[in-house]
Amino acid sequence: MQEKDVLSVQYFEDPNRFADLINGFVCDGKNVVDASQVKECNRIIPRKQKSKGSWKTRTLIRDVVREVQAGTRVLVMSLENQSDIHYAMLVRTMDGDSAEYSEQLRKKKKEHREKGDLTGAEYLSGIEKEEKLIPVVTLVVYFGTEPWDGPKTLKEMLDLSGVPKELEGMVNDYPIHLLEVRRYQHLEKFQTDLKYVFGFLQNEQDGKKLKEYIEENRMALEHIQEDAYGLISVTSHSKELERMKEMNRNEEGDYDMCKGLREWMEDERRQGEENGKEIGIKIGEENGKEIGKQIGIKIGEENGKKIGIRLAKQVIRMQLSGTSRAEIAEKCQITMKEVDMILDDDVA
Repeated sequence: MQEKDVLSVQYFEDPNRFADLINGFVCDGKNVVDASQVKECNRIIPRKQKSKGSWKTRTLIRDVVREVQAGTRVLVMSLENQSDIHYAMLVRTMDGDSAEYSEQLRKKKKEHREKGDLTGAEYLSGIEKEEKLIPVVTLVVYFGTEPWDGPKTLKEMLDLSGVPKELEGMVNDYPIHLLEVRRYQHLEKFQTDLKYVFGFLQNEQDGKKLKEYIEENRMALEHIQEDAYGLISVTSHSKELERMKEMNRNEEGDYDMCKGLREWMEDERRQGEENGKEIGIKIGEENGKEIGKQIGIKIGEENGKKIGIRLAKQVIRMQLSGTSRAEIAEKCQITMKEVDMILDDDVA
């Protein structure tokens, strides 16, 4: 598992954040779930399948799974964290939810087998007629920079073209519940540092906006917890923030992200200046060569004219003094053809 996946799992293992995520995003900011009502569950689900006459097992691992007391009922709430778009996420989510229900059913059947208390149809089913399973809900938390363009419902993945409406209506649909971190517009509904982690990621690609965001949320960002700092560092792809983490630890034991961000942005500015200088020098050298070339051509043309005129005068003087054309060519170090061109033009 990648570092960012590990850190995102650790971040949401905190019951306060888990409850805040459910209340803020799912329940529209209402305090429906209390952190004390969030209980840890096993996120590793063994699955057994029969293939070619033999049983094979595989393990399904979900990112975060919790039992949540909501009202008078218990639900199984699962989180799947994504840093990249996953075009098969819908099927992966369905598989996870199905595995949760299958595991509940397996445990109930085992209890009844041990008790030996079922008969008839209940015995064949392995459960009592009135028994109920615990509802399972999965939330996909997407941290990526690109807008999610994968399917959000099962029917979006199905080829239903040409299927009669009567049969199409019988095809069950299945949605995913998707939270796009960088595009969620209601951060005020969160009560924990979720709002600052999400807020940072929503602004980190625009230096000006990020600077403004840091100033507006200075008090909170000066005292951010280690796992929140780590999640911001890896999901914003800033190794410098991670490198400077220990230098920004407060006496209280948490971290001053404002200080880290200021240092990081200053490093980025200095690096930008250095890169700008290097690019400027390179462009200057290239332009200088081109300008020099053009100047050289011009100077060469002017000097060539002057030299040609002096040479022509010398050839004419020698011819007038009685020197033969062959001697003129030898003494001036030019060809007979060039001598003829000068003298013939002069005669003409």
